[in-house]
Amino acid sequence: TYQMPQDFVMRKAEQVRREGYALLRRSELPELAHHLRGGTLADVEVETCRIEEAAPAAGKTLAELALRPRTGASIIALTRAGVTESNPSDKTKLVAGDIVVLLGSRDEIRRAMEFILTDQPDR
Repeated sequence: TYQMPQDFVMRKAEQVRREGYALLRRSELPELAHHLRGGTLADVEVETCRIEEAAPAAGKTLAELALRPRTGASIIALTRAGVTESNPSDKTKLVAGDIVVLLGSRDEIRRAMEFILTDQPDR
């Protein structure tokens, strides 16, 4: 599905998990993370995705990206230069190096990451 070697995908997924959990521990979102991990919202997951320079999402606003209508996942926070903004505005423009925090089902997050990285959500 990713048209990339499986070991590359697995390494990237592990990197995202490591960055995501560290991000949630040091961000302004510990209470939300606690409830999500504690099963309050059992079908909901939180993951992170780093915006790379070559990513189609780089340079687009959240409104232009229209992630939720396209994938079902939502961007609930964004970290830029070590500063986390929860519930970023739809006018926020993504730049290389940003880390977005995604909220959704496992499948929605998978589609969102695919869309952010390739501009082609795998439905």
